[in-house]
Amino acid sequence: MFRKELLILGGVSLLVFLIVAGAASLAVRVVQRDGTMLAKDTLPGLASAGEAIGRMDENWFNLHLLLSMESPGERARLITSITSNSTDPIWRQYQEAIFDEYDDQLFREMQAARGKFIEARSHYFDLLRAGDITGAKEFFAADLRSAFDRYRQGAENIFRMNARIGRERAGRLIQLSSWAPYALALFCVLVLLVGVFVGFKASLGAFIDIWREADHKTPGGR
Repeated sequence: MFRKELLILGGVSLLVFLIVAGAASLAVRVVQRDGTMLAKDTLPGLASAGEAIGRMDENWFNLHLLLSMESPGERARLITSITSNSTDPIWRQYQEAIFDEYDDQLFREMQAARGKFIEARSHYFDLLRAGDITGAKEFFAADLRSAFDRYRQGAENIFRMNARIGRERAGRLIQLSSWAPYALALFCVLVLLVGVFVGFKASLGAFIDIWREADHKTPGGR
């Protein structure tokens, strides 16, 4: 009877160990996945989108500044500065780190808006180079501004998406790291208690067997 109880207790202990070990393994995989994606995808994506938006705003300010310049030479130098401050290498770097379908969709939408803006900006530059300041002002207000707003909105959508995913992944990491030490401590205590109980039962059973054997050997013990 004692051996049967011991086997049952050992089986229960093994089952508890497997459940805890499986949960711990799953938690470790989640932490590894979120940590890896946070480092390789979310943070670089936030940095790239933020840098691109910064360049966009700087170039937009200079695009507006062109209308107040009277010297064609100064306008030409500023146009060269604007075109050299391109966001193209930043967005190429961002595209190489896309792992999500929704991220890819937002990126394609942003790229489409960016293409229309660059086309409108080229026409704006042509008007300025030709000295048609009035036409450039009208085009700036009617077409270029709306094209830039759509482009910037697309970039902001990408930035917000990366920020949201970053908060979610960081939240999961914080949650797992907060309860993992308690789960590990509980598991250690459980294993200790099971070991003590099994050892006590084994010692008690051995003592009972020895006592019974001695009792049988004693005259009159039967």
